[in-house]
This record gives sequence, C-alpha cells and structure tokens, in this order.
Amino acid sequence: MLTYFMDFVSAVHIANMRIMSQQQIKAYNDCIRRYASRCKELYPNKTLKPVLHAALHIGQILDLFGPVHAISAPFYEHYINFFHHMNTNKKLGMQQPPLVSVCNI
Repeated sequence: MLTYFMDFVSAVHIANMRIMSQQQIKAYNDCIRRYASRCKELYPNKTLKPVLHAALHIGQILDLFGPVHAISAPFYEHYINFFHHMNTNKKLGMQQPPLVSVCNI
C-alpha cells in the first residue's frame, strides 16, 4: 500500500519540477502507469476516474510544452485579473459616455 502511494507522490513531484528532461518524463509515465494499474488491482470494482485518465496524458503535455509552471494558471492570473477589471458593459467596441454628459451637470 505504501509503494502504491509513493508512486503517486513521485509522479506529482516529477510533474511539478521546474526543469524537465526526457528521463523525467519517462519516470513520470512509469510512476503514473504503475499507480493506475495498482488502482485497478486494489479496487477492482471501481472504474477509472477522469482525473486519473487525464494524469496518464500529462507525460505527453510535458513532452510537448515543457515544465508545468510555464503553462499553469498562476502565470495567466495577472491577465485574467486585468480583464475582470476592464469595464466593457458587455458591449465590445463601445465606451460608456462620461457621467457629466449623462446627468447634464
């Protein structure tokens, strides 16, 4: 049971490294596949969850795009925050008239 859990911990640790090599991608794939196969052995009546299925594809993502920190959400939070504070009034390309002209002050 501990070996089963350590495969999961190792896979998470490898996936979150800031530098990625082909050997690390192979190690990640080996760990997550062992973890998934042991899930089926330990819980034969349960189906594979979508999150675990997605985790089996992270090796491909690491190979194509590099380390996760370069493509993770915190990198984009600055831009998301910028767009959330942008007042568009749900009308793209139009600006709201100044309050002075609307109130005839």
